[in-house]
Amino acid sequence: MLINFRCGGLLAAAIFRFGVFALFAFSSHTYAKNSFVGTLDEQGSLHATIHIPIDTLLQFTPLDTNANNAITRTELNAASESIAAQLRARVILQRANQPCQVSILPDWKFSPASNNANNSLVIPMRYQCAALGALTMRADFAKENPLSVVIKSGDSTITRDLSSSEGFVTLDLFENKRAFLSFIGEGFIHILMGYDHILFLITLLLVSVLTPQGKQWQVNVDLGGVVKTALILVTAFTASHSITLGLTIFGWVKPVSHWVELLIAITMLLSAFNNIYPFMHRIALITFLFGLIHGFGFAGALSELAFSKEQQALSLLAFNLGIEFGQLLIVAILLPLLVWLRNFDWYYSYFVRGTSFVIGCIALLLTFARF
Repeated sequence: MLINFRCGGLLAAAIFRFGVFALFAFSSHTYAKNSFVGTLDEQGSLHATIHIPIDTLLQFTPLDTNANNAITRTELNAASESIAAQLRARVILQRANQPCQVSILPDWKFSPASNNANNSLVIPMRYQCAALGALTMRADFAKENPLSVVIKSGDSTITRDLSSSEGFVTLDLFENKRAFLSFIGEGFIHILMGYDHILFLITLLLVSVLTPQGKQWQVNVDLGGVVKTALILVTAFTASHSITLGLTIFGWVKPVSHWVELLIAITMLLSAFNNIYPFMHRIALITFLFGLIHGFGFAGALSELAFSKEQQALSLLAFNLGIEFGQLLIVAILLPLLVWLRNFDWYYSYFVRGTSFVIGCIALLLTFARF
């Protein structure tokens, strides 16, 4: 039995009625309005109560079984399963375009008003949703009786009136710090966990302290020139992968992930070979072109995360910022070391060539594995 009505004495009933009257004296029609009040936690659980006036229930559930124009608690008890089914079908929440799993909890309460028509049921509900993404909601009641929604999420409170004439309506704002920072974190983790992207970046940094001279590399003794070259390479890579990342997320380009992964391995292989035997001297241009391919790979990772169409621009910005933070961290650690190592005679002959050879072997294995 879903409804658990508790009978009290006359004194308890009088106190309850007085409390209800005092609490809602500012609005004599409060219980005549459908209302939904809840709190959304960081794990995606929404604990809520819904107030449904009896006249709203009568629109989609037969309650007056004895046709005496008076709804009794016994009749409400008998219709509890039907009422629960209607609520599941008519109050629908989604997060990140994924449906939330709803549970109708058993401790229902009856809220009497001054007349029978405005009596309400107060029903506890729990929705389990994705931990991140826009929260959207649809309410299918009569047009003249919208659902008043109040949801607290962190430090913000979302208030909306939902009409049955609307589809899914976005309730929360993606601009809140927690969600934005979460997508930055996802981008940061992806670049640090993406060994193929890191190895490609290392091949670029290895020769950022060098200059191509014919069929070999020479040490660039100009520290300012080294920093400038590194900035140009990082900027070219950032600009190019941002382009393809955006094109993919907004649906303008739909690359095949299998071929993207294969091409990423090939970019590593070509860059490593170029470090050993330079045949591509316009490194900034090559970095830009190869970065376009890596952008498709970043887009694949971002598309696996939960976000809605309303969040595309902000999720793209946050994820890309995370990638750049991770990339700058790698540069900040490696570039000073490489600037120092470039002064040794063996830097290019052994260190650059040896490291590039190892990366090239890994890239060759990845190429065959992904072919």
